[in-house]
Amino acid sequence: MRSDGRLFLKIDESGSPGKKTKYQTHYVMAGCLVADTDAFEGITERYHSKTELKFYTNPELREEILRDAEPLVEAVYFVQYSKGKHGWDGSGDKRALHRSMLYSLVRGIANDGCAERIDVVIDHNKLIPDEEARALAHEICEKAGIRANVMVGDSAYDYGLQTNDFFVGAVGYNYNTPREPNSRGNKYFGIFAGKAIEIPFREFRGRIAVKNGNRRKPGTPPLAETRATQTSYGPGTPALRAGRLNSKSARDSRYLKRPREGWNSGFPGRIATAQTRRKLFRRRSPR
Repeated sequence: MRSDGRLFLKIDESGSPGKKTKYQTHYVMAGCLVADTDAFEGITERYHSKTELKFYTNPELREEILRDAEPLVEAVYFVQYSKGKHGWDGSGDKRALHRSMLYSLVRGIANDGCAERIDVVIDHNKLIPDEEARALAHEICEKAGIRANVMVGDSAYDYGLQTNDFFVGAVGYNYNTPREPNSRGNKYFGIFAGKAIEIPFREFRGRIAVKNGNRRKPGTPPLAETRATQTSYGPGTPALRAGRLNSKSARDSRYLKRPREGWNSGFPGRIATAQTRRKLFRRRSPR
């Protein structure tokens, strides 16, 4: 069923692409499709937690958050990669596996024809550069005829991604726990099992055409009302790049760390040491 209104999609992964263990048999990626993103974010925002809320680190909140957020969710799409079935021993290309998982998930959602316009927020992951993740998802939606605004966010500053983490964690927990009747994994997954849609895994063999920043072709309408401006932070602080702020929680000044003071505050990794300064001085000094 296709909706004429805008929908919001939050994407995150659960588990590890490393070798198979007793409690790491599957690598899972999932996304919640919601219509009211403010209400969805409010599920975790109401706790006013000073730390990031997650499925695995906050077990006491799992059932409460899932039951409160479930009515707001249109569907929970997920892809699961069985390490045993595919003979994955953890020595393969983890980046390629993660890229294929994202490709499979977004392609399945786009082909499902869920909406004509969709805002996608992908949680940042070091296995794939932000620009590549954004370009891959945008290209898939564009081919499916969906107007998509794709952003890469940081769950530490995005309540929507934090709420989504409980659904993603529940899917991963369901596959990575022993499959026994009435197991704890099935308990959490069962809360939204009626809305869960599994998408088959497909290996990505194409190439990602990364465009220059967030520029768009002349004549195409803007896909977002607001965009984060590019911000450089000093060493030791999170790098919140352009396109990684997408919610009211991320724009809340209480959760944004300020850049360091000083001449080098906007240039991480370019701190001139005393030795470097001496070399520059000798190089410029007349003989």
